[in-house]
Amino acid sequence: MGEKMSKKIISDQDIFFLENIFHSKKDIFQFVANQNDPKIAQVILESLIERETIDTTGFGNGVAIPHARIKGLETTRLLMIRLQQAMDWQSLDNQPVNLIFCILVPENTADEHVQILGNLANFLMDPSALTLLKNSDKKTDIINLLTTEPRAQKEDLVINKPYYLAVSACTFGLAHTYLVEEQLKQYAQNHDFQIKVETHGNKGDLNIITPEDLEQAKGVILAVDKSLDLTHIKHKNVVRVRTTDVMKNPDQVFEQLKSQRVENKYLAFLRLDLFKHLNSASSSTFNIYFILGALVGISLYITSFPATKNNVFFNTFIDGAQYLGVLATSFLLALFVHKVYPKNHVFTFTIFAISASLTEYNYVVKDHGSYGLLGLVGSFIIVISLMKGFSSLNRMFFFKKEKHSWVRENFYYGFKFLINLAIPLILFTFLFYNYTSLATLNADFYKGIIKVNEYWWFRWIIAFAFILGMAWDSGGFINKWSLMISGFFFYDSFAFDAHQIWMTPITATAMGIIIPCAAVWVRGMLSWKYLETTEQEATKEAGIAVMRSISEGFLYFRKKYGWRTLLAHILTSLVVGAAIGFTNLQFFGGMNNLFSLLFSFSMDDYFIVPNAMYLIILLGGSFVGGAIHTLCYLPNKRIENEKMKNSLYSANALG
Repeated sequence: MGEKMSKKIISDQDIFFLENIFHSKKDIFQFVANQNDPKIAQVILESLIERETIDTTGFGNGVAIPHARIKGLETTRLLMIRLQQAMDWQSLDNQPVNLIFCILVPENTADEHVQILGNLANFLMDPSALTLLKNSDKKTDIINLLTTEPRAQKEDLVINKPYYLAVSACTFGLAHTYLVEEQLKQYAQNHDFQIKVETHGNKGDLNIITPEDLEQAKGVILAVDKSLDLTHIKHKNVVRVRTTDVMKNPDQVFEQLKSQRVENKYLAFLRLDLFKHLNSASSSTFNIYFILGALVGISLYITSFPATKNNVFFNTFIDGAQYLGVLATSFLLALFVHKVYPKNHVFTFTIFAISASLTEYNYVVKDHGSYGLLGLVGSFIIVISLMKGFSSLNRMFFFKKEKHSWVRENFYYGFKFLINLAIPLILFTFLFYNYTSLATLNADFYKGIIKVNEYWWFRWIIAFAFILGMAWDSGGFINKWSLMISGFFFYDSFAFDAHQIWMTPITATAMGIIIPCAAVWVRGMLSWKYLETTEQEATKEAGIAVMRSISEGFLYFRKKYGWRTLLAHILTSLVVGAAIGFTNLQFFGGMNNLFSLLFSFSMDDYFIVPNAMYLIILLGGSFVGGAIHTLCYLPNKRIENEKMKNSLYSANALG
């Protein structure tokens, strides 16, 4: 299914740099930048570093493929760098890297880098090709290899069987991306057809769909929960769904694909596009809240000392941070709108200006707080619904392709201009007359949360639901929106009252990830001698990834033991939730981080009061969870007996 890589990109022998010595990724990226136009060298360096901070580009098998879109670059460039000494790249297989392919593409290029990634991935999965790339000193041999059609692809296609394609990408790029891939492959096997699944996750961009794939496929499933460049997918039969749709009901997805049923565009927008853009917006916003939250926490810590408590500078800083908290809602609204309509910058800025100016007026003149989460949701629904509705009417009446004319085109753009004026005016009217009601309702909402958080049973329920959701959802929708909403609650409640921030265990990010993963590792350690080799390797991987995220090792046990793993997570969440509820352990707005683990800081005070109980519950919960997991899916002692018999047999044979 592969295709030849363009000779124009790799025919120049000067793009191959063999047996080089570098000391860091930055040195390599600087070297790559220096091979290009000096005017854009800094842009290249920054773009490659930024891409690496998002996720590792370590492909595995000693190979890394850093890539980025470059503003000002005129043509696509591919550079191959081979290192004399392998370098740590935080690759997915934890192996050092000694072969690097760096792909640079112009900012407005549609999909060329995706095709290059796909072709490279095909070569790098071929052991003989990989050996040549890592060892050959002849640049002509490397060029000939890379311009040859990949061999392994065409053999998989059985002509008599139906052939389908799919793209899978969940919000975090973790579990759901690969669970969907596994689900689709299993479904294809059970129903006697073939499928190729392109994945965009923490393993990188794999199994890239090519034009040849699209020619032979009967249809394409796009199971995508995040913003993704899919311009290379051009097919007349495409079904767009969420990853959860495939996992819950693949029959319905394939029924829609085979029937080529056209989905209502407005419903599709609400169900898919809006969902996808909100996920993207929430990711960006959460990082901003994290930074602001750290500033607030540090300032509160500093002002807790008698010497600084009445200091004008620090009090002014806290007042300023609280003011930013009030304006944060307007910024979030504008960011959400921008993610849905990324090219309409003037419209987005107008929405922000209206919201921010009304917020400023009510905060300074009328002494009202932020209109908060409730006002944000209402304003966002109004803006998006009106924009979608008016735009659909505009296209319906003034932009019919079969009757396209100069007059209709001018009416179309004129009405579009009026839409961009009318919607901000409608939003202004809505907020102007309802701001006080929204702010009051929002304040009452937070007072209610703070009040009910005094009861141990509420903390128990929230902690149980959060930890179980984080464990079982494994990096999916529940994880993402739990973190997002808790982050927003943190800063919005800070804007409401800087010294009475809403805090509950729903924000226990560290516990929600570390305890379930560590419990699986503890279970493996307790039962090590009874485990099969595969299960031992999965245990190791789960342990290594405890501090990072949900891992393939963690998911292995979920897949193998099914409902018993779920039962273990439920019981662990109940026990840990009860401990949190009874000890009144609270967390600071979803901002748990490494400091809380290393220094046992309770995040309710954020650097202020060391709380050993947090560390006790974190570690104790992991060991209790490990014991529960051991009881829920006991290892087979027969394996240990067989190992002993085999060792005795070997000893007797040698004797």
